[in-house]
Amino acid sequence: MLSSVSKLVDKAFVVGFLLPALLAVFTALNVLHCPSWFSELCTVKSDDPFGNLTYVALVVWTVAVLLLSLNYYAYRLLEGYLPPVSWLASLKRWHLRRARRWRNERLRLRAMGDHAAGGKIQYRLLTLYPVKESDFLPTLFGNAIRAFEFYPKDLYGVDTISGWERLQAVIPSSYQQMINDAHSQVDFFMNVCLLSLLLALLAAGKLLAEALALQFLSAPAESSTLVTTVVVSVVIAWLAYRCSFGSIFAWGELVKSAFDCYLPALGKQLGYDLPASEAKRKQFWLDVSVLLLYRIEMPDRKWKRATAGSGGAGGKGDSGDGGGKRDSGDDGGEDDSGDDD
Repeated sequence: MLSSVSKLVDKAFVVGFLLPALLAVFTALNVLHCPSWFSELCTVKSDDPFGNLTYVALVVWTVAVLLLSLNYYAYRLLEGYLPPVSWLASLKRWHLRRARRWRNERLRLRAMGDHAAGGKIQYRLLTLYPVKESDFLPTLFGNAIRAFEFYPKDLYGVDTISGWERLQAVIPSSYQQMINDAHSQVDFFMNVCLLSLLLALLAAGKLLAEALALQFLSAPAESSTLVTTVVVSVVIAWLAYRCSFGSIFAWGELVKSAFDCYLPALGKQLGYDLPASEAKRKQFWLDVSVLLLYRIEMPDRKWKRATAGSGGAGGKGDSGDGGGKRDSGDDGGEDDSGDDD
């Protein structure tokens, strides 16, 4: 992730990581104040106004790079793979009941002949949740990402993780930039959410420490400010979480479109002519996925090799990270029901 310096100055890094880090550090310095061992560096001196600002800028940059380095784990946490979120099994059951309720409502509407309303519910289901109930996660954030993560496997039979890494070889760089931009917006809201929760915890910890120092005999001097910080930070975290779904939806549509438009070109790039029928094409991609995941050879002579000069079709773009699927493979739309987690 840190192999290229260009990634630390591009638009995706600035929007997704540097801006949230700047907001978090600025708020922390003004609300929590500098620790005593750091106060000299936080003070802007009239004779050298830029000297101390350099240290603050370095702190912001360091926080941004740490967010980039921990991006994989941040997604895993907010999706519900890591504790403490993964311990909330009741949330997963709630999402299962909700999806079943929507499916039953869709069947009822279609039975009544209201196909338009039933189609809207079906679209919402496919946007916010994976098809299989066994793939559900505790959070709507994780389910919305999984909804487009399993799209290539459900529709084409191709493994999303290994397939995405190869697909980037034939995606034009201009389209990859669109995916990067959409991904960076999800990064922004996710980092704002997590940093706001961290700020709330720090403010609550400082309030508790000051109250303990006073043996709970009187209120700390900054108690009102700290309480306000906790409340406002939690509200901002929730708003950022809610706002992330629109960006997840846009990101997911671009990733799904990439598989729709460039998967045939990937088949040519791998040296095969795709079968004519949908069923055989799906079986072809299943065999390719088995080859890539488990190194089990493709069945001999089962699939037609591409003729000379026909391989490598499709635009070729920068391989980069593409802003698409992450290494975890655990990668929505906005819910209008108003009862999300």
